[in-house]
Amino acid sequence: MDVLSRMLSLAEDIKLLKGIKISRRAPSISHLFFADDAMFFFKVSPDSCSTIADILFRFGEASGQQVNLSKSYIKFSPSVSPSMAETFKSILRFPTTDSIGNHLGVPIDLIGAKSQHFTYLIERVKKKIISWAHCKLSKGAKLILINSVLIGISSHVLKSFKIPLSIANKLDSLITRFWWAKNGDKGIHWVNRQTIQLPKGMGGLGICSIPVYNDALLFKKVQRMHTNPQLLASKMYNASSESMLCSGKSQTKTPSSFSWVRRNMHKLALKVMKGFVWKIGSGRNILASSSKWVHGQTPVVRSNQNLLQSSKWTVSDLINQTSRSWKVSTVRDRFEWKSAQEILSVDLPEKEEEDFLYWHHHPLGKYTVKSGYAFLAGLLDTSEPSHRNESFDFF
Repeated sequence: MDVLSRMLSLAEDIKLLKGIKISRRAPSISHLFFADDAMFFFKVSPDSCSTIADILFRFGEASGQQVNLSKSYIKFSPSVSPSMAETFKSILRFPTTDSIGNHLGVPIDLIGAKSQHFTYLIERVKKKIISWAHCKLSKGAKLILINSVLIGISSHVLKSFKIPLSIANKLDSLITRFWWAKNGDKGIHWVNRQTIQLPKGMGGLGICSIPVYNDALLFKKVQRMHTNPQLLASKMYNASSESMLCSGKSQTKTPSSFSWVRRNMHKLALKVMKGFVWKIGSGRNILASSSKWVHGQTPVVRSNQNLLQSSKWTVSDLINQTSRSWKVSTVRDRFEWKSAQEILSVDLPEKEEEDFLYWHHHPLGKYTVKSGYAFLAGLLDTSEPSHRNESFDFF
């Protein structure tokens, strides 16, 4: 399969194929492999179809195996006319399909209303709950079943997609109803759903909130797909102005499902990156007046400073690069007394290093799903921040 991948990549390099891009700066994708499945993505034309057919034939000759045409199929964009589709179909010798369906357990052919593609998750959870209806389960047993079985049913999809909020809320309702149910009856909901969905350390029961768990899992997946997590964090930190995942217009018109995933990634970046803070190296990449770089906080600029000029300050302007020490007078002139004291207490590396972002809510500075969930759970209800802080401190 590595040989087949190289053949396809070479064909794209010499302009015989043109893959798809989800954004202007994204890499081109021409194929994806998993086990014995292969998916090809390319701009359709007689030449590209002939190239694909030729590559598959030559690969079959070299490997001694042929593609099973009866189990393979092709889907065309709606912009391809029926007459042209028949021409391309005859070249590739694949039957056509209107829906690719599921791949590796998740829906990939998202057309129209997104909710309809994820309703099967609700049915699977309902089926499990009904099968337990006549079992006498303790609260401890229910908690284990919820987190290991009911949440596990959806976890594979939650790692891949930001599922629609209507589906997530319905799953939450089913799980909550199962928790309070008694002898097949609905049961009394003694406390609201948000309380039991808090982590145990914050006074909750540790029952996962599907929307929050979805975000925490999805960001972990994005981080794992990137070869350099610190670089990923740095790029996503500036998502509001120039997001790595959602920047510019696509060079080619991409399917709506790609655009939907890309938009959700952009929203997720803006939400999760609030939990990352800067570790100072050279200070050239950190805006001094608007970034979190002083013990995880943004310093307060003095009121007599020019707003336009202060917005362009970098931390490197406050550092004597020769002695690797703070410019004390500059720091005191530009920032409020308390912020200035905190800045001067920040340690600087002995040698000039690269600035990098780290996860502020974990001792090792690494993002984890558990710490991400706790962070996002606190963001969901901003109307009662004092209640959340008091609960966290108490427990």
